[in-house]
Formats: sequence, structure tokens, C-alpha cells
Amino acid sequence: MSPRGDAAAVRFCWEIGKYDGCQVYLARPSGAVLELKNSNVTKLLWTEDGKYLIGAGENTVRLWNLSGGSRAAVPQPFLETGQQSVSHIRRFWLRDRDLCVAMNSEIFGPNGGYAVEQLMTTTRYALPLLKPLESVTLPVQEGQEAPCHMPRTEL
Repeated sequence: MSPRGDAAAVRFCWEIGKYDGCQVYLARPSGAVLELKNSNVTKLLWTEDGKYLIGAGENTVRLWNLSGGSRAAVPQPFLETGQQSVSHIRRFWLRDRDLCVAMNSEIFGPNGGYAVEQLMTTTRYALPLLKPLESVTLPVQEGQEAPCHMPRTEL
């Protein structure tokens, strides 16, 4: 339920053979139901003011304005020239007025093959624009994640 009490986010997920996914709907107290576009997400979070719903999928963050608009961001680790990555969002949370997104990435050389390194990256985004403010990328260490320690942004 949104902090304002004006909508509830309902996530339906399915797994049919090799197809799976999720769809998010907003249910209003009036009984109106709105299907959110591009909502194949596994995690949901309301902003403290209840104006925005944030969802995280495998490697994409989405922000829906309850008035109808949406934005998306794809966090990226810092890579050296020629490297490629496969990334997965681990968690996301609000810090001050910003959004922090932590992800793990397997890094591959220019020719693919086996992963040569594992990195953890935390990116801080200004809301509601989902503007990346700063990212911290570190080698993976069990039980830790890259910090989201940047100073608070002003709107």
C-alpha cells in the first residue's frame, strides 16, 4: 500500500514451462485498476511521499509516477576496455531523497569464455529523474556490498 493510502501495488508472477515473468497493477480505493507498463520486476518499493513506485528486475530499475509516467535505468559496473558483464540487482533502498541500487556482476574478457572477475557495484540515483549521481565498484567480498555513502542531493 502506498504511504498516502491512495493505491496498492499488486504483483502477479507466473511460471509456465520456459516462460516466466511478473506484471504489476495499481489498485485504487475507488476500484480502478491500472496495469503498469514494463513491470516485469521482482522487487517493489514506494517512495516515502507515496508519489512514486520503484521496481527492480534482473538488471533494470523502473520508476512509475502515479500520475502516469515512467522512467528506467540500467546500472552498469565500471569496466575496462573490451570487457563485458552480466549483472543482477541484489537489492535497492532509499537513502535520504535518493535511491541506492546494489548489484553483482560477472566480468568477461572481450572474447567471452569464463568469468575473469566478480564485481559489486552500488549506484546512487537522484529521484524522480533516476539520474545517476555516483557509482562505487569493488571486487566481490562475501557478505559485503559496495557502499552508498555519497552526500544527500538537493531538489
